[in-house]
Amino acid sequence: CHSTMFIYLNKKIAIPNGVGLRCCYWNADQGWIACGGEGGLLKVLKLESAGRGRERGIAGTSNLTMNQTLEGHSEPVICAAWNEAFKKLTTSDESGLIIVWMLHKGLWFEEMINNRNKSVVRDMKWTADGSKICIVYEDGAVIVGSVDGNRLWGKDLKMQLQYVEWSPDAKLIIFVTPQGIAHVYDAMGNSVSLLPLNIDDASPTVAGIAWYNCLEGMVDPAAPTLAVAFDTGRVQLMTSETDDKPILIDTGLKPADEKAGLYKLPIQWNSSGSVLAIAGQPKTKGADGKDMCHVQFYDPFGHHLRTLKVPGTGISGLAWEGGGLRLALAVESFIFFANVRPDYKWAFFSGTLVYAYNKPERSDHCVVFFDTATGSVSIKYVKMLVQIRAKGEYCVLLTRTEDPGQYLLILCNAIGAPVDSRYVAMEPTSLCMTRSHIIAASSDVVCVWHYSSKVSKLTSIGPDPDAAASAAAAAVKRKDAKEVVWHVDDLPPAPPAGFDKFRNTRPKAQDAVACLCASETMLIVGRESGTLQRYSLPHIALEHKYILKCCPQMMELNCDGSRMAIVDIAGVLTLFDLEAGKGKGANEHGVPAGEVMALERKDCWDVMWSEDHPELFAMMEKSRMYIFRGLSPEEPLQSSGYLCSFNNLTITAVLLDEVYAFPDKPELDIMVTFETKSLRDSRDMIKLGIADAIQFVEDNPHPRLWALVSESALERLDFPTAEKAFVRTGDYYGIQLVKRLVHLGDKDKQRAEIAVYFKRLDEAEKIYKEMDRLDLAVDLRVRLGDWFRVKQLVAQGGGDDAMMLRAHVNMGEYYYDRQMWKKANDCFELGNAVARQVDCLYNLEDYDALVRLVTDPKKQLPEGSPLLVDIGQKLASVGLAEEAVQSLLRANAVKDAIDCCVLLNQWEMAIDLANEHNFPQIEGLLSNYAAVLLKAGRRMEAAELYRKASRHPDAAKMLADMAEEVVKTKANPLRARRLFVLAALEVEKYRAKKYNIQPSATGTLGTLNTMARAAAAGGGGGTMQKGGTLKTMGRAGTVRNTQMTMATLDGLMQGDADASDNKMLDRAWRGVEAMELYILAHKNLYAGRVDAAMKCARALVDYEDIVDPVDSASIQALAAFHNGMFGECSSAMTRLELNQAIPQVRRDQYQELGFSIFTKYPPRDPALKEEEKNLDRIDEDWKRALRKKYITQCRGKA
Repeated sequence: CHSTMFIYLNKKIAIPNGVGLRCCYWNADQGWIACGGEGGLLKVLKLESAGRGRERGIAGTSNLTMNQTLEGHSEPVICAAWNEAFKKLTTSDESGLIIVWMLHKGLWFEEMINNRNKSVVRDMKWTADGSKICIVYEDGAVIVGSVDGNRLWGKDLKMQLQYVEWSPDAKLIIFVTPQGIAHVYDAMGNSVSLLPLNIDDASPTVAGIAWYNCLEGMVDPAAPTLAVAFDTGRVQLMTSETDDKPILIDTGLKPADEKAGLYKLPIQWNSSGSVLAIAGQPKTKGADGKDMCHVQFYDPFGHHLRTLKVPGTGISGLAWEGGGLRLALAVESFIFFANVRPDYKWAFFSGTLVYAYNKPERSDHCVVFFDTATGSVSIKYVKMLVQIRAKGEYCVLLTRTEDPGQYLLILCNAIGAPVDSRYVAMEPTSLCMTRSHIIAASSDVVCVWHYSSKVSKLTSIGPDPDAAASAAAAAVKRKDAKEVVWHVDDLPPAPPAGFDKFRNTRPKAQDAVACLCASETMLIVGRESGTLQRYSLPHIALEHKYILKCCPQMMELNCDGSRMAIVDIAGVLTLFDLEAGKGKGANEHGVPAGEVMALERKDCWDVMWSEDHPELFAMMEKSRMYIFRGLSPEEPLQSSGYLCSFNNLTITAVLLDEVYAFPDKPELDIMVTFETKSLRDSRDMIKLGIADAIQFVEDNPHPRLWALVSESALERLDFPTAEKAFVRTGDYYGIQLVKRLVHLGDKDKQRAEIAVYFKRLDEAEKIYKEMDRLDLAVDLRVRLGDWFRVKQLVAQGGGDDAMMLRAHVNMGEYYYDRQMWKKANDCFELGNAVARQVDCLYNLEDYDALVRLVTDPKKQLPEGSPLLVDIGQKLASVGLAEEAVQSLLRANAVKDAIDCCVLLNQWEMAIDLANEHNFPQIEGLLSNYAAVLLKAGRRMEAAELYRKASRHPDAAKMLADMAEEVVKTKANPLRARRLFVLAALEVEKYRAKKYNIQPSATGTLGTLNTMARAAAAGGGGGTMQKGGTLKTMGRAGTVRNTQMTMATLDGLMQGDADASDNKMLDRAWRGVEAMELYILAHKNLYAGRVDAAMKCARALVDYEDIVDPVDSASIQALAAFHNGMFGECSSAMTRLELNQAIPQVRRDQYQELGFSIFTKYPPRDPALKEEEKNLDRIDEDWKRALRKKYITQCRGKA
């Protein structure tokens, strides 16, 4: 964007005896200034800083606090170098003498001397960290030394040398010859390359070089840091030593005719790398013919910022102060100091200061949103930030995107949250903002964005529900209507088109846009020729063109759009009356011609109009603030603050210099306020007499002055005068206050109410206490919401128990709003606010206390209380199902209790509640939920759901199905066994529940089979023969035993019927047995227990409905072969050969394998002893032991 940076000369110091200066260097950290000159002159100066008497908020006070002459040189001192890190100064004269100076007890003393006596030192530079110094001699000798004086290396480059410069990281050194050739070497003196110099001149001569040290970060990741100046006035800006596409600028300067300093064109970056200063003589003299030097200022991308004119024949030295707020210039036998008003990236809106700065460790900008009322800070990081503007409740951040030529406008609120954004396909050089529009302009294109505010959003919402479709259809049209873009030489388009539809096909305008300003009804576009184009807002149309005799750089409209303040490129302020000629000669749009007013002020760098008076404005002139009423200025005020707001005759400014000194720690005292003279005079006159003050205010009317009169009249109990003043200000509340005070009658009460009006609350309370009216003091605090004070006053006898309860409740609300849950809970408990206490306990996660409100007889809520439902829902939200159900049942909310169980997956509890309270819908809900889980493929969760709901057959069937699928994949037999075990356990639970039998260690199935055998054998009498659980029945039998037996038989018959309906339930244990045998066969085989493996494989044949017959036959054949049981092996191989499910090719392979085996080993089994046959036998006892093992294991884990 066009910069508003301003610079002006502030002080001049003369060197005694008119000794000419040859160099000037400023220590950026400690503030010392070293200047060398003819006859061995070397002085160290220091200007006072803010901490040593400098008046706060005023830039440029330049009183000397140190002026020391250093003696040691006899020849002209031509170069010097500061080492800020180690507080050292290195100087050299024309004889080649080098002296290192050190600081001791506030004075500089000679530390080291070196004189090569062969050549002259041409230049020397310290690295950015101060660890090394490079000294170059005219004859080509180079010395690199350390800070302690030791030589690190030296080399003769066999060429004449003129300048030297370190890279920011101290890894490279650039050596420049008088012939204009720049050589790049590494830090050890090895040649790397030549620096590319893209100057068209035939024989360019380097006149100066500066490489920014990057200690304070980069203003932009792509910003150049290396600047090379040539004696032709051209400057080359490079991003690195290899940049082959540098930025070239023509400064219009030439070296001084007189004897110059080290650099023919002094050139230096400021401490942040945001401004480059170049000094020299203009190539053409001014009209007055006086000798004049110029200092040109550029940003890193080569945009011209400002020109400073300095009297004299030549500038031999140029140095920036640390922080970039001052500049020292060595001119002949004088040192000139110039104050710089930087173009900070900042804005002020809604009491929020937003500013951006760079951190050395980050490549993006740190944008700080600082609330100037509370001190709170919000920080955002924005890449490639260009500019900030603000108005009303929002600010806009202009950033450059990664796409070339495309920029982004980001609308943010007071805490930095993005609200909206727009892309613009141009490079904005000017930006301004109103409460409803954002206007950006490049050199020849203007974009207007009508952004959405809160009001426009609310009014855009229609009551018709059918309007949604039409609104969506018209979204693009509305977007285009809010975005208007046009070429500055054309008329705005009708109808408007969006930013993305504009294509600039015209050549670049010769008369570029210089600046913008706007109000709610008007847009002014200022061009470099001095032409002002006036457009209407919000419906954009060109209304008028005005012609100025200057190039405007800054423009500001007053509150009613009747006047405009203009600051040109030279810092001259003029006023333009937009209403001049009204009624005499208006154009076809009814706009008068306007004219320049008779006011001109120089050295202006900021201006702001009053928000509530069209003739009041404030301007900054150097380090003074002037307040104008019309064309008449008031007495100036000393200030260097940047103007933030001007209303109610009060100006608010921000001390940005102090903000940027410590940008990460803004303080509230950076904001300063100033009052206009009329406000100060009115306040003084009121103290002397209100009659004269009223006359003065009537002559100089302003709402703020009438407010002063009303305040004074109320203090004097002069109600007629106060009412008159309130009427003049339109303060309806004040008028009602006066009427209420008149009706009170009692002066003490009147004074108390007036104290309340002026927010002197303690004074009002004191008056009520002196009247012995604590009740009025309590009412006052209640009206103010000061419940802590209400509690104290009630304790003193100013209220009853009801008021005390109310105070406790409101105190609890105070703590609750601030999330201080413990204190809020205590207050609510004292105020009997149980509902709010429940919320606090929930936020405290004190669930035991919540449960006590349900169960504790001393604290529990009554049956049916609505709070019980709330407590139940809160307990359910944290998974406390049982406690939540208890609370909901006490509230008679049975359905909610069942829903809670379902939500927390407590289906067994849900079904019990449903059965207890006749709630049949639970089964349907369970089925629907299971169907959803199955559809989503979450079968294990569905099985768990059935298990928790005690639907054991469904769970068993699903688990068995999953197990059989795993068996078919042959991937994980262990998982298949686990699933079969789970299915079998569900079968046991089902049978135990159905027959009301406690599962034994051998399993319910064994118990039921035993009972069946006993019933069939005994018929009601006799003794069990095998392993039964029933011991003995009476010989004659009794009716009771007979009935029990019959009931058992009926149950068994029903169980057989159920099993026949769903055979999957009976196959669960078979699956467990099959997988156990399958796994044991493999384990034993791999462990070498081939006989046990063969017996497991033999038993596996009975489970070929579960295990693949190919697998069972294969493992049996393999185990039998290794066990020497070739007959059994032959039998297993025969099953494989005859299995029609196996492909014929595979069966042929089996046949060939069997032929090769049994031709060598006859297919006979060896004779075995009886004990060998019974070893590792798989029988019914093994099956019962297997079931017992898994039931016991699962019961122990449960």
